[in-house]
Order: sequence, then structure tokens, then C-alpha cells
Amino acid sequence: YAIQEFLGNVFKDASINAALSLNYAVDSLLQKKDFSEAIKISEEAHKVLPLNIDILISIININLQKGDFTTSEKYLTKALAIDPKNKQLYYVLGTSYIDLKENEKAEEALMMAIEIDPNYTEAQYQLGAHLFNWANDIKLSADQLDLNDSKAPLLVQKSEETLNRALLVLEKYILINPSEKSVLEILWKSYYKLGNEVKAAEYKKRAREIK
Repeated sequence: YAIQEFLGNVFKDASINAALSLNYAVDSLLQKKDFSEAIKISEEAHKVLPLNIDILISIININLQKGDFTTSEKYLTKALAIDPKNKQLYYVLGTSYIDLKENEKAEEALMMAIEIDPNYTEAQYQLGAHLFNWANDIKLSADQLDLNDSKAPLLVQKSEETLNRALLVLEKYILINPSEKSVLEILWKSYYKLGNEVKAAEYKKRAREIK
């Protein structure tokens, strides 16, 4: 790519293949927790292809997994300056925050992805599942408190509010993907937890009809 650029040509295939190759290499290195090598090759690729969003996403993801939020936000700012309406940037950021248990940040990032594309089903699914799991974690924290602890009812309320946000997202998702069994199961379990037995039974029936 660099040679062709020097000659005044844009070699798009080389750019695409470089980003794909980097992605495979980074995935392999991250499995081994080799952050330094992953960052090294990503930054080398970024120098040659500074406007390539996929390479920037790799750098953002590496630094998030490393726990270096300052650097990840620096590269996110760079990427958004190039393409401020790139829903994938927010999706990657959101899923990375889920892995890091940064629940509020994960919700915010995935909501941004959906705001850019209201029919972005991957982001809807991730956000809905994240909110469902987060609500369960909050409820578990409440259950572990003493019955007289004043924090318990507040946590239960927060859990229910989070669960209701999950329902809003996943009911939009299921309209587009009516046969997604895992989502139907989350929906019926959520409504059951919230005491809506009619809606719970409806979604449970739909889920069990799918083999």
C-alpha cells in the first residue's frame, strides 16, 4: 500500500487486507494477553493507514482490554473525527466495556450506536442482554444484604428499572427477529421477574415453540 501511495496510486485492496490481517493477528495476541506486541503492530499499521477505521478500532479494543482508558479514548476521538457517525465504533466500545464490567459506559456506548442506526440489531441484542445481566447482578447484590439494610430496596428498584430498559430494546429487536429463541427467553424471564405473568406466558410460549 505504501509503495503504491508513493507512486501516486491508492491500492484499496492492500488497505482492506492489511486491516483484516491485523485483526486476525491482534485477536491471536489478545488471547495470549500479549498487549505490547498487539499495540506495536497496530500502531505500525496506523502510521501507514492513519485514516483506516478498522485499524483504529483494533487499537481502541487493545487498550480497553489492557485497561488503558486514556489511550483508548484518545484513539476513539481520532476515529470519531474521521467518521463521527460510525456505529461500529460505539458497538466495539460498548462490548469492550461489557467485558470490563463498566456497565454504565457500556450502556451509553451501545445507545449511541443505536441512535446512529435505530435498526442496528447487533447493538440492540448486546444492549438488551447486557441490561438483563446487569439487572440480575444488581438484584443479587440486594439479596445478599441484610433485610434491614436501607440499601436493599434501592437496589431492587434499580434492578427493575434496568430490566425495563432491557425490555424496551429487546422488544424492538424481536420485531425484526421474531424467531430468536434466546431473546424470547430473556423477554419472558424479564416479564416474570417484573410480575407481568401475561406477557411472560406469551413470550415463554413463543420460545418453546421454536425447536
